[in-house]
Amino acid sequence: MFEPQTFHEWLAAIDRLVMEKFSLTLSDLPDMMTRHAFDNGETPGEFFEGTVMDVMREEFGDAVDEP
Repeated sequence: MFEPQTFHEWLAAIDRLVMEKFSLTLSDLPDMMTRHAFDNGETPGEFFEGTVMDVMREEFGDAVDEP
């Protein structure tokens, strides 16, 4: 799998995950501490499964986890 090397590539990888799951872009979601997560070595998948999914569950509840 492609490992993003720059912050821009890292954000783009998360944006693709958000688009695939929710048909939204990362910029459509509330602000999150993306730079902090990147600097701490989180992978795009970890950030998506943790932070993004938590934010979406807060907004939409368990419907987020439905296929």
